Amino acid sequence: SFCKDGWAAYNRGDYEEAVGEFNKAYNRYLCTNCLDNLNMARDALKKQIATNQAEIYNKEALKLINENKYEEAADKLQQAIETCPSERIDSLNTYKNNTAECYFELGNKVNNQKKYAEAKEYYSKAYQKCTGGYKNEAKFKENLEKASKDIKNAEASEINRSGLTAWKESNYE
Repeated sequence: SFCKDGWAAYNRGDYEEAVGEFNKAYNRYLCTNCLDNLNMARDALKKQIATNQAEIYNKEALKLINENKYEEAADKLQQAIETCPSERIDSLNTYKNNTAECYFELGNKVNNQKKYAEAKEYYSKAYQKCTGGYKNEAKFKENLEKASKDIKNAEASEINRSGLTAWKESNYE
């Protein structure tokens, strides 16, 4: 029977075949039970396709990370997060933490160029994106706080430099 074949396909994870078999059963018998089975198999197939697409985005992102293309990798990981079904919690957490690592590396890059405000933005994204209890969560927060201090120190140095220049220009030497 079509329903029996549909359930066999569904139980082995072949949702595309299950949809086909349940569809045949529904078209032949027009029963609500067949329609429910068909809709359940369609939902499972959609989730399987979304999960596969999310994993493709993740693999593309990992390749970009290996090439030190963190911004592009973060974009791919965001696509993975948006595509992945919500019940795939482990996958979602992995994608979020990988995205956080990308932002952290971008923060380090601009921090080394003394672009502290930009570094703070990236560190903030890293801290916000990572999951609670993630192994580098404290490091992300620490760098975010350090970037805030670096901004204040840079502003203080600039004020000090301006005041010294104004004092010298006024011939108070």
